[in-house]
Amino acid sequence: YWTDIINMQGTRLGNTFTCTLQGFLIRFGDLSAGLYFQMGLTIYYICAIGFEMEIEILTKYIEPLIHGFCILWGLQSSLKELFVGGYNVSFDEPSCTVVSKPWFCNSENS
Repeated sequence: YWTDIINMQGTRLGNTFTCTLQGFLIRFGDLSAGLYFQMGLTIYYICAIGFEMEIEILTKYIEPLIHGFCILWGLQSSLKELFVGGYNVSFDEPSCTVVSKPWFCNSENS
């Protein structure tokens, strides 16, 4: 596996499954919580402050839409990479992330 090719110091734990899982969870968390929920919070405040919507309307209609969009869009973006095998070990990051193939692969051994 890739840990045998890389001359790393210290304990090396994991396999292809754990790398894929780590990449999936990092991408889903970054997209859903990091990007889309901040966008949703902005929309919520625009509705609450800018449009002066009532709290009942916000909690009944706006919040479920925001939560649904953030979770579903983050999930579909993360699943797309999962199905094409896009989560691999990266050279410039200490974790598994979205790269087309592991950094140590080239045209001869891919």
